[in-house]
Amino acid sequence: MMKTYTELIEIVNNNKEEITALLDQAHRQSLQADQTDSRCSIVAVGRQNGAVVHEIIDEDQQREDLYVLAAYPHINPIEAVVLYADEKTAILNNWCSEQGTMAPEQGEDEGDVAYLARLIAWIREYTNSTAGEILTTLIRDQLLADFDADREIDDALEELSDLSQGIVRLPPEDDDETGEAGQQ
Repeated sequence: MMKTYTELIEIVNNNKEEITALLDQAHRQSLQADQTDSRCSIVAVGRQNGAVVHEIIDEDQQREDLYVLAAYPHINPIEAVVLYADEKTAILNNWCSEQGTMAPEQGEDEGDVAYLARLIAWIREYTNSTAGEILTTLIRDQLLADFDADREIDDALEELSDLSQGIVRLPPEDDDETGEAGQQ
């Protein structure tokens, strides 16, 4: 027999500590990808047995036996974040300063994109890293630092509460210009 939404809420509330740890693990796992793939890490509750699970599934896979509390696509973090040339430049210049290295300065008549290209080439030549590795690591670190498992649980509980009252939320729409989903 399928669990009611009210029963699922009770299961989540009774297993918050375990779910918090699994959400953190699933989120970390999703950000470890070097290249974006079609899998995602989920944390869910079994609709029949009430078991709390963490699994990796294909993004388009439907699991009717599970109520998914949270799903995190496996992505390279730099592909998920749109940064303009001047933002990338500022991040890379800051990284160089933190490493005790003086990056080349931008010329007065040099545009942001041209300077970024020169900075990327300089980093590749004079450090043991690449700009892509640096940006991916820094963005990954920021996404991990900003993650709040308690907020994720609260969102899932709010949705379950809505469902128990017959309120169905529409899924977030993709942003047509960037191809990115809305904020979590």
